[in-house]
Amino acid sequence: MIIRSLHMTDFSGAKGRDVSFRPGFNVVSGPNESGKTTVASFIKFMLYGFADKAERTRYFSWGSLSASGSMTVEDGGRSYRIERECLGPGRDKIRIIDLETGAPCFDGRDPAEVFLGVPAEIFSHTAFIGQAAGGSVDGEAVSAAIENILFSGDEATNTERAVKKLDEARVLLYHKSRKGGRIFDLTEERDALSLRLESSRRANETLVEREGAVGETRAQLETNKARLADAENGLERLDAAARRKSLTRLKELSDKVDELTAEYDDRCRRDEYRGFMPDAAYAAEAEWAERDLVRVSEALDEANEEYSAYMVRCGDVESLRSFNDRLENAGGGEEVSGRLDALHARMSRCKGLSAFFFCLTALCAAFAVCAYFIKFPEPFAFLSDGLLPVLIGGAAGLIFLLCGIGAVVSRSRARLEINELLCDLDVDSENELENRLATLNFDETRLRIHDSRVTEYENRIRDLQTKKADAENEGVRLAETWGRLSFEGVAADAAESIEARAELQRETDKYALARDTLAGELGITDLSSALAALVAVPDDASEEITPEAEDRIKREYDFYRKQNDALNEKLHALEKDLAVLNATVEPAYELSAKVAALDEEIAGLTRKHDALVLARDELEAAADDLRNSVSPRLAATAGELIGSMTGGKYDSLGVGRSLELAYERDEQSHGVEYMSAGTRDVAYLALRFALIDLLYGGKNPPLIFDESFSRLDDERFRRVVGVVSQMASRGVQTLLFTSQSRDSAIAAECDENVNTVTL
Repeated sequence: MIIRSLHMTDFSGAKGRDVSFRPGFNVVSGPNESGKTTVASFIKFMLYGFADKAERTRYFSWGSLSASGSMTVEDGGRSYRIERECLGPGRDKIRIIDLETGAPCFDGRDPAEVFLGVPAEIFSHTAFIGQAAGGSVDGEAVSAAIENILFSGDEATNTERAVKKLDEARVLLYHKSRKGGRIFDLTEERDALSLRLESSRRANETLVEREGAVGETRAQLETNKARLADAENGLERLDAAARRKSLTRLKELSDKVDELTAEYDDRCRRDEYRGFMPDAAYAAEAEWAERDLVRVSEALDEANEEYSAYMVRCGDVESLRSFNDRLENAGGGEEVSGRLDALHARMSRCKGLSAFFFCLTALCAAFAVCAYFIKFPEPFAFLSDGLLPVLIGGAAGLIFLLCGIGAVVSRSRARLEINELLCDLDVDSENELENRLATLNFDETRLRIHDSRVTEYENRIRDLQTKKADAENEGVRLAETWGRLSFEGVAADAAESIEARAELQRETDKYALARDTLAGELGITDLSSALAALVAVPDDASEEITPEAEDRIKREYDFYRKQNDALNEKLHALEKDLAVLNATVEPAYELSAKVAALDEEIAGLTRKHDALVLARDELEAAADDLRNSVSPRLAATAGELIGSMTGGKYDSLGVGRSLELAYERDEQSHGVEYMSAGTRDVAYLALRFALIDLLYGGKNPPLIFDESFSRLDDERFRRVVGVVSQMASRGVQTLLFTSQSRDSAIAAECDENVNTVTL
């Protein structure tokens, strides 16, 4: 893949920035804080997006809280444009455009998947070498990805997840703790069936006991019923005394209903106007009209403020309109541009002609002077005789002088015409005119949009003014309906009137309900007659029964009634227990058959569980064999590369299963921590190049170095550049971001085709 150009629309404070690259070796130089790391990070963003919240926070634009841009790449002989915009977590908009057809392609696929085929973790630890990282590699993360790619051909297929799936299937059958899983559940079910067999035997014994308790409880219940009847006779004597109290309360309730009814009628007379009384529909209509008037008024004020603000923001639009009108009067943009080009060409020609004629004039003057003072030999002796040569030279010089002056005058007239054109168009300079002409189409579009927005604002304001007038008229109509001089407060007054009448009606209904309920309890159908005869009701019961006797009668009644309820509940519970026992006693042969079936199912699932354990162990062993085979391949490639980059001082590297590096010295193996910092950087660089050969499936990712060689001396850096140049000749694009003039000079020395980009 070759990166051709970048356009950073909005990324980490960079807006509208463009950077172009070439195939092969590119050196991107610039001082600190010039944006080199931003450009390198933008390339990674275009391919993979942001990895986490920290990256989004770092590279989001401060103003828009987003990041966006495009990148043009070449791959497989075709050109594509990658467009990406990130608005937040999980909110990336991605498009890949085929520049030959102009159509979107690779729908639903990530750019890195299409052009590189490796995840971001691999790219960051191979082809992307950041600032002062020493080129080190996260062995755990990368070795896991190597295993996935080489084992299944797909970095998304994880052998660890496959092992986990097998283990999950095993756990579904039987937990390691022997306390869960399908086998455990079936064993528990079998044990429960055995317990039910034992419970069935005990249930038969309990059944006999419950039948005896039922007969005893029924006898107690009959005795208690007789005693309860005696207590009820005593309560009947209390009813006569309570009746007079109830009738007295009934009269009080009836009087209260009459009082509330009169108050309700008085309120209705006060709220009525010409036969109209506000109801819920009127109050709702008034409230809606009031809210509508407020809403429309606020919307009208908001629209006027938006219109005024928009006109302030677009104060330069009228100047654009004036320029376009003057340009149209001058013949249009193409006519003015052509005329300006013609005048420039004319000035250029006149400048050359004036210089030519003035030179000829000087030559003629020199000829006349020489002819006057020098004696020419035969046959040119006549040239030395008198003033003839002086006259000839002077005449020719005068003619050439006049021609030169004419050329100067013509050039001045061309300049004058240009100034007149600038004056007619009301611009200060040719640069301003050229800028205006270059943005002519954009300005015309802007004017059309401005006119459309102005029309839209005016229509919106007129519509809101109409709605406000309609709302005010509706308010006046509602106020006049109820006889009010102003619409202000009508909705609240109507609601208060309705609520007051409703409250009086509720109170009336409450007391009327209490009155009717009490009358129903007393069995009274003619309320007027009952109240008139209230004084004729005797009060004998209250005279015969003392409070002590009344309390005793009530206590006895409550006791026997509760005892009767308790005996009924006990009898019901005993009968229910008998029914449950009869229903739950199971035949032993059915339980035995179920236990046998469960034993067979448990045996089959146990065999399946053992097979899953064996499959998991075999898969883990295969994954270990694959990891052991990768290290020698990486070590061979990395050793060859470090030999080239160190001039043969180190010609081998050892690579462990987790990508830890080692080297040999004096027939002993040492870790790279014993190397110098620069040599350690070169060792990790060799490992990265070896990983690229192993993992990218023949694809050539761009190599990105961001201030990665600050710890290398000149000779060591020259050798590294030589290796990178050889990779560039094989189609690998290299982007070296540096602020060191040394890096640019050595890169140009080692590769004559190096492309330098200055930020």
